[in-house]
Amino acid sequence: MLVFVSRASRDYITQLFNLTTANRVVPNVLNNKFLNIKIYNVNEATKDGKKRILFIGGLYPRKGVEYLIEAVKILSQERKDFIVEIIGYGPFRQRYERLVNEYGLTDVVKFLGRVSDEEKIKALKNCDFFVLPSLYENFGIVLIEAMACGKPVITTSSGGQVEFINESNGLLVKPKDVKALANAIKFMLDNYNRYSPKKISYYVKKRFNQNVVGSFLREIYISILQKYNL
Repeated sequence: MLVFVSRASRDYITQLFNLTTANRVVPNVLNNKFLNIKIYNVNEATKDGKKRILFIGGLYPRKGVEYLIEAVKILSQERKDFIVEIIGYGPFRQRYERLVNEYGLTDVVKFLGRVSDEEKIKALKNCDFFVLPSLYENFGIVLIEAMACGKPVITTSSGGQVEFINESNGLLVKPKDVKALANAIKFMLDNYNRYSPKKISYYVKKRFNQNVVGSFLREIYISILQKYNL
């Protein structure tokens, strides 16, 4: 029995290796720290006149940071009401920082490096929306962490995230499509407060809590025990 975190991951791997083994899809589970977060229908972000966009992830090509910077370059030419905070580390940080400097975006894009779990949750609470422009994600657990904090998200249509992102909690764009990403961010800058933080948070907490995910795993174990008369 093979277990995958998303249908997208299952389909990709089984086709790649021509697998016929029985399989099940069991999604990732939210950490208790996110399950216990209290949400109010009032944005909790600390305001300084700027709307906050947050990215969290590894600083390497698959996460699409370069496309995010390119999209920010486009938007910065027509509006100055936002900043982008990038949390994460990786071998491409210096390259991305050079790109930000080259585009004159040092006042717009901030690299925060590695942070603690507590700082991560605080950043998620304080942002207005979350962006993950990955080229591909098996699941994208950081997306459901952002949503657990009541935040709408923008991500790509390549991977397991398409199985839980919908019009009530975020936007999907094609990977590597800078113009589409810029348009999605522009839309979200003007409309993020139309999304319901409580509904977004409830949706992922109900779907990805330990009881729900645990029940899927329990069913798998029972089916294996029955199959082999154990």
